[in-house]
Amino acid sequence: ESYGFFMDQLMDTVRQKIGLSLEKAYDKLPAAEAARMLMLGSVSQLESYADKENERKQEERELALLDDGPASFTRTLSRATTGPMEEAGVIQWVLEGDTLHFKQDDKKRAEVPALELITNTIGYATELERIV
Repeated sequence: ESYGFFMDQLMDTVRQKIGLSLEKAYDKLPAAEAARMLMLGSVSQLESYADKENERKQEERELALLDDGPASFTRTLSRATTGPMEEAGVIQWVLEGDTLHFKQDDKKRAEVPALELITNTIGYATELERIV
């Protein structure tokens, strides 16, 4: 009985961490599978959790925008992909039918500079070959 509060806090933290991983790994996911991964009993519980998660992230974003700068901002479990939240955007959870979508503005999505990465990798391999 006395540890119930701590177990609830632990479950919330674990769900937030799993949710962050899901956001980074998937653009969309079957709702039943997302509910199972988040240790929720049903899709209706997932819908409720998604609403609460979106509200929490919106409040976190508003607090971050009110801060004086990055030095005074202590990030908790933010959903920013890179840099401060206002630069990277917040990923919203949207339940459409039987699928959970993780939506973010296209212009704010982190992009991997593939051509630059390939060029650097080939350059490093060439330099390593010269050294050896």
